[in-house]
Amino acid sequence: MAKWYIISAVIGASAGFAYYYYIGCVTGTCPIQTNPWLSTSFGTLFGVTLLPDVFSKFLDKKQPETPVDTQ
Repeated sequence: MAKWYIISAVIGASAGFAYYYYIGCVTGTCPIQTNPWLSTSFGTLFGVTLLPDVFSKFLDKKQPETPVDTQ
């Protein structure tokens, strides 16, 4: 499970830096978008928070639950 957190952190950091690099803020009034360190760290935070749940949904091949007969 720890490897998914590391992979999620790398994906999030890459997405945060890509957001800074390609979208960014030209005027300098956007505090997150003007600093690559902030956008990368926010991307890492979002990646670690959101992506492990996505990985667990798609990678855990559990048996489907059988419906309960209520009669």
